[in-house]
Amino acid sequence: VQNTPPEFDLGGEPREQVASASTSPTNSGDTVTFIATATDQNGAPYFLLICDSPNATAQAGDGTGIAAPTCDDGQIAVSTSTVSGTQANAATTTTEAMPEQNDWWAFACDDDADNPECSPASQGITGTATSSPFVVNHRPTFDNISPAPSADPGGTLTFTATSTDSDTF
Repeated sequence: VQNTPPEFDLGGEPREQVASASTSPTNSGDTVTFIATATDQNGAPYFLLICDSPNATAQAGDGTGIAAPTCDDGQIAVSTSTVSGTQANAATTTTEAMPEQNDWWAFACDDDADNPECSPASQGITGTATSSPFVVNHRPTFDNISPAPSADPGGTLTFTATSTDSDTF
């Protein structure tokens, strides 16, 4: 029997569990979680893989979910092995080093011993707040901060500061 890739079930998945968009970005240091349900015709477990490009490679295992797939370019997140027909989740913690806007592609992959397969790439339901890209809100940085030269005890000490926010959304 030829192995076929797992398929995403219909119903608004894959998607971000909580929308991360220009109007509701994810703060740097917080988590973005992706969810999806996929079914494998052979009943094998699958992995939910989130990549920053539409290219992924399934890894040969023994068909029981021991060999996680990989992204050909940058990997954002991968789930643990998930029973066919049940929901998987994969998460990443955002960082200051990430771009403000992050395109993502989701794959459902098995680890068949002879012919491991990944589903075609999906960016979620197009046009929804929970589809690609997710947006990171970076911390502003201080450009200059200076206190007043001195103050009498009990007096007021004034600090002056300017900051820059590199985000454009």
